[in-house]
Amino acid sequence: MNLDLSSKIFTNSTLLVLAIYFPLITYYEKSSNVILIIFISAILWLIFSREKTLYTKYDSFLFFSFTGYFLYVLLSNLYHGESIREIDFASRFILVIPIYFFFKNHRLNLEVVFIGIAIAAILSALNYVFGHFGPWLYEWQTNRGMTASFCGLFSLLSLSQISKNNSKLKNAFYLFAGVSGIYAMLYAGGRGVWIAFSLSLIALIFLTKEISKIKKIMLVVGVLTSFAFSYFLLPDHTVKYRVNLAVDSFSAYFQNDNQLSSTSVFQRMEMYKGAYLIFKDNPLLGIGKTEYKKKIESLVQDKQLHTTVKNFNHPHNEFVSNVIFYGLLSLIPLLFVLVTPLYYALKKKRKEFSSAGIDNALIIVASFYIFYSLTNAVFAHRRTILFFALLTAVLVGAKSSLESRGD
Repeated sequence: MNLDLSSKIFTNSTLLVLAIYFPLITYYEKSSNVILIIFISAILWLIFSREKTLYTKYDSFLFFSFTGYFLYVLLSNLYHGESIREIDFASRFILVIPIYFFFKNHRLNLEVVFIGIAIAAILSALNYVFGHFGPWLYEWQTNRGMTASFCGLFSLLSLSQISKNNSKLKNAFYLFAGVSGIYAMLYAGGRGVWIAFSLSLIALIFLTKEISKIKKIMLVVGVLTSFAFSYFLLPDHTVKYRVNLAVDSFSAYFQNDNQLSSTSVFQRMEMYKGAYLIFKDNPLLGIGKTEYKKKIESLVQDKQLHTTVKNFNHPHNEFVSNVIFYGLLSLIPLLFVLVTPLYYALKKKRKEFSSAGIDNALIIVASFYIFYSLTNAVFAHRRTILFFALLTAVLVGAKSSLESRGD
């Protein structure tokens, strides 16, 4: 078989495997095994390829932010005497680096990947439709908050691919997928996700160069109005109920009323209180994950915290979690990692080359994870940290490939 043809089959098969990964995330428990195939493909290519894998200035920000975050977590865990298993999640940032170089050195069309993401959004909505009227299409393998976050991301990434350069049919497909993802996200019920979704969509509207300023303002108003209407129009067990419950829980917390102590809002307020009490004595280097659990249990026993937070492993805020576990200094590598997609999305590029779809997707990944980090520990779960690291590596790698070839 011709060597070039073999190479094309190999690279396109890898791309297809990546596209399949996204619909599998929420209902296949071992979906990360699919990424292992891509990782092995990238390693084999790095070993046997005749092409030179050149490290350039363009790679610096991603390489140093990803490795910097991993090394900081590694050193912090060693300092606190934690098990080596505690670096498992952060190691995803190292594992995707070969995948980044694989996509950088191949001229791959990511259209099939975005189609896979759009199909994931549509399947999520269909599952909720089936579940509403009868048996589920498939069983969710993620908790409600994580399910909502993936549905929101599928929706936003689909909407980010709508372009004036597309055919009407393609734009209609991405719009349908985007709306489907919104439907699934609202029914999943994650309030933190709804906030992150709204702010991310507004960020995309303002940062994209695809639309005029007047249209941007109109779209922002439309987004906010749509969510306001969803409060009144959707069934009580979704948006309206969840919003009212959040308001009641917030009010009850400050009135020392424990009747709503089992709600996520009440629990988060208690976790933030506990985090502050711990932070006061350990601001610079943190206390590590194991010691955090002991401190929380001690505060509960001393009746400084409500018993409802006793079994949580982190404060449900990525920034707060990093400060408590690794100290104030950890905010530097964390922020560098979170803004990496945004850095490349807004990075100046050659005039003759266009990557609007990739740039829009990078804006979504960065903004969603930054905003969602305010209400959840996004890097404390294997699927969410892998999703961020993988998609950032793939998108930046693809953009680097286009940039270097001047397309």
